[in-house]
Amino acid sequence: MASELLNAQTSDKLLLNEKTLSDTVINDSGHESSGSLSAELPSTPEGEKKQHDAFTNTIEEKLSSSDSNETKFFRVKIAVPGGENIEVQISDGDIVQELYQMLLEKDSTCHRTCFRLYYEGNPLDQFTEIKNIPNIQDQVVFTVVEEPYNIREARTHVRHLREIVRSHDISDAANGVEFASFTCLSQITQAVDENRKSARPPLSSNSAEIRSEPDCLPPYWLLPGCGEVPLKPLIPLNSNYKNNGSESLTPNSFQAIRQIYFSSFNPPPGPRKIKGDVLYLVVDCVEERRFHITCCTRGFFVNSSVGDVFKPEKSSVYGNRIYHSLFDLLSDLSPHFKKTFSQILKTRADKHIFERLPAPYQLYHWIVPLVDNKLDQMRADDQIQPFRVGFEDHMPGQIRDWNEELQTTHDMPQTTFAERLCRDRARFKVNADFLQACVRGALAVIDGSVLSINPADEPKMQMFIWNNIFLSLGFDEIGGDAAAHASYSADLAAVQAYAHIDDPKLHTCGMAVIDLRGCRIMAQSIIPGILDREQHEPIVYGSFDSGKTVLSNDVYAQLLQNSSELLKIQPHLVWNGKEGDEYVKLFSSYESKGIIGNDRRHYLMDLLRTFPPDVNFLEDAEPTEKAKALGFPRKFPHKLVYLRQELVDTFVDAKIYENRKSVNSAKNKENVENKTEGEVKNDKDANVKLLMI
Repeated sequence: MASELLNAQTSDKLLLNEKTLSDTVINDSGHESSGSLSAELPSTPEGEKKQHDAFTNTIEEKLSSSDSNETKFFRVKIAVPGGENIEVQISDGDIVQELYQMLLEKDSTCHRTCFRLYYEGNPLDQFTEIKNIPNIQDQVVFTVVEEPYNIREARTHVRHLREIVRSHDISDAANGVEFASFTCLSQITQAVDENRKSARPPLSSNSAEIRSEPDCLPPYWLLPGCGEVPLKPLIPLNSNYKNNGSESLTPNSFQAIRQIYFSSFNPPPGPRKIKGDVLYLVVDCVEERRFHITCCTRGFFVNSSVGDVFKPEKSSVYGNRIYHSLFDLLSDLSPHFKKTFSQILKTRADKHIFERLPAPYQLYHWIVPLVDNKLDQMRADDQIQPFRVGFEDHMPGQIRDWNEELQTTHDMPQTTFAERLCRDRARFKVNADFLQACVRGALAVIDGSVLSINPADEPKMQMFIWNNIFLSLGFDEIGGDAAAHASYSADLAAVQAYAHIDDPKLHTCGMAVIDLRGCRIMAQSIIPGILDREQHEPIVYGSFDSGKTVLSNDVYAQLLQNSSELLKIQPHLVWNGKEGDEYVKLFSSYESKGIIGNDRRHYLMDLLRTFPPDVNFLEDAEPTEKAKALGFPRKFPHKLVYLRQELVDTFVDAKIYENRKSVNSAKNKENVENKTEGEVKNDKDANVKLLMI
């Protein structure tokens, strides 16, 4: 497949392989056992005290010897303009950015976005560690200083306020946007409390009976004998939604404002830009009033625009005050907004911390409720602008190099725990962003918003490049759609297996597989320089012409030797396809390709043949008598049937266990025989001694 990519300008096939996004965090686990757990417990208080003192001393010695630089904690105060000081506890290993996150989670400061922290009159960089701040100590005061707005900060502030107002809405979770997801935690805990109240009768003072029934009973559709399982219980809904008599759901309350969106008067004209105007907003309140609001560098105020008449001057009706936060302005304009916003914050605070935070990566549900489609101009702007790649607000004028970011995080050091933690965080963040970009690209491809690089070919054979991501549709000339879908899955599983090995010198591309509207799309990061060279030039390992020529490389042989041992792949000899009986030694399938990119990294691609095939589903295979009795081989829609790596590992472990068991039994038998022979010999020697006496 890599050869098709190298000839992408004229070929009608293209496929890359990459690193799966589910291999974002690789945990290091260690287990330590102690013989003291099986020791006899002390039977006296004195013995228990001695054992406790010995245990405490041992722990203190381990802590002092293992880590001389102890983590220090500080209690600091944050002075907020117009509010009370907030006291928080931080460690010296935290960064200043975590203080920003704490302020965004506090109810009193969650609406503030454009500010900066100062300490002793000096601004603090967000990525500075607390221990590197001069004169840091307990009870110091960090000051929140409001910063002037620009276009990016203004858009971020408006969207953040909109997210808080719509935090109770499940439409984002149903549509799979903004990292929203359904949560079952509240429904489970609420059902447990209700079952306990209904199943537990009032206790009588004269009754000594003990109930044996469980407090929490399972729902009826989980009990044996239930017919069709309903789909409605699979959708967690809170009390904020009701059925309006149709199939859709309508929110009961918590509508702070009808809608907020960017005005059609944007962008500000030149004279208004000189006076500080950044952008214009329109807010429709629940009280049936509409406000045209100007965001300037100092904050927000109501202008004099009415309908389609543009009057950017301050409105004399609502005063000349400028509010740095849009929340403060709307609270003065709409009493309903002020009241409902406090209710939203209270409901938000009652949720579990896992329900308040957005999902680490976007989840896309197959079963969702039908929710009333409310008017939301911002949502429309985000969804109907196909030219947006999704990162203009964060990185203006730039498009991210996904392959370089993925490989850079892969190359980060991991010798210490702090380095491993930093590396895992960086990998997870980059992979989550890459997955989000892949989904956006897949949507754009299906919607027809991306031009193909081979438009003359059939639609299912077309290839696309969007936001430095290569996208291709699943197709196969021989096996059809079933084989094409299976090949993508096999490639993804193999990349995942190599990613778990985490070889610092062996690299795979970033990869995501998206199922959308009946199509399977593979999204991949692009190896630097792979499109700029000839078809076979960068391939130094494997075959680029379907086995006619097979290459080997000493560097790749050394890199893949360890990987093949961990993946249970036996090295094998393959004819190199040239004249003569020359064979090359491979540690993978000959279809796998080793490519050296322009960044001098060693990449491994086309891994769909990594795992052994399941011969029980190959018609030409010769099954055993036991397999024949079970009806194998069975017909399958395609021939890309393979065994999962977990099954291979389990099978190997079982065989090793059987081998060790047989070896141990043979040794035990040999020891018994040697012992018997020794006893007989000792008896003969004793008889000889008696005769001599």
